[in-house]
Amino acid sequence: MSLEEKRHQLTVDTLKEVIDNLTQVMNIRNQDVTYDLYFNAATIQMNYQIQMNVAASTITGGSLITTSNSTVFQQTIYPIRQFPLIFLHQVAVLSSVLCSEVTYMSNHTDKVDLAVVDKFLEKANSISCIFSDPKFTEIDFRQYLIEKIPEHLMTHLEYKDSCFYVRFSGLIGASDILAPNVADCQIVKDVEKKIHHIIKALKYLRTDVCRWSLDE
Repeated sequence: MSLEEKRHQLTVDTLKEVIDNLTQVMNIRNQDVTYDLYFNAATIQMNYQIQMNVAASTITGGSLITTSNSTVFQQTIYPIRQFPLIFLHQVAVLSSVLCSEVTYMSNHTDKVDLAVVDKFLEKANSISCIFSDPKFTEIDFRQYLIEKIPEHLMTHLEYKDSCFYVRFSGLIGASDILAPNVADCQIVKDVEKKIHHIIKALKYLRTDVCRWSLDE
C-alpha cells in the first residue's frame, strides 16, 4: 500500500468512525430508547417525589407527589403532561446535519483538507456545548403540570455534569433543594461520551492532515 493509499484509508476509517458514533447519537430520539427519572426532596413540612417516563428524548408522563409531614396525612398528586427534553432533540438534529456532511466527505476524501476538518470540529464542539447551555438544559416544568401547584413552589428540571436534577425553590421555611436523579440514566451519559469521542477522532485527523500538508 502506497503512502497516498494509507492516507486515504486512514481518512476513510476516521470518518466512518465519526459517522457510526453520530448515528448512535441520533438514535436518542428513537421510540424504543426509554428510561425513567426519579427525584426526592424533603423539608420539615413536606416530602416531594417526582417520577418521569422518558421515550424518544421526550417526557411522556409522570407525576409530582407532595406528602405533608404534619400529624394529619395529606398527599397530593400532580400529573405531568408530555414535553420534550430540548437539549437532547437539539443534539440529535445537529448530529444529523453533521452526519450528512461527514458522509458526503467520506465519499470524496480527496476534498478533505484542514478547512473541512476544522468545520467538522467546530460543529462537533458546538454539539458538545449544548450539554452545558442552560438555555437548552434548564426547563421550568410548572407549565407541564396538569394541575397547578402552590404559587410559591418553583420546579426546574436541569441537566448538568452528566446528571439530571430537579431544583425546588420557593420552599416555605427551607432553602432551595437540588435533587439529583436517583435512577439509572447511562443512556444520556453515553451520548455525551460519543460526542467527546467524535471530537477526539476529528482532532487526530486534523493532526494527520496538517502533517500531510507539510510533507507535500
